[in-house]
Amino acid sequence: MCKWMSALLGREYDVPRYVHYLAEFSDAKRGKVLHRIGDKGNFLYRFADPLMQPFVFIKAFGEGKISIDMLPMLREKQTEEEGQSDLPF
Repeated sequence: MCKWMSALLGREYDVPRYVHYLAEFSDAKRGKVLHRIGDKGNFLYRFADPLMQPFVFIKAFGEGKISIDMLPMLREKQTEEEGQSDLPF
């Protein structure tokens, strides 16, 4: 995840800088967009609704936050981290 955030924001991002946002998105006050699985300090986050992931990518394209040129790099980074890709393209 650090590699994703760093790639998207164009600077180094480590876990403590964004982990609280992940926790908020797995709480009812943010609509439980994410499911949090695992033990404290070793959580895994997944989208609660499988359609949310492609929605996030489409929205990011529309807002210019990611470009076509970034897709191979993001796909490669996810493959390195997880051993496979879940990207919808």
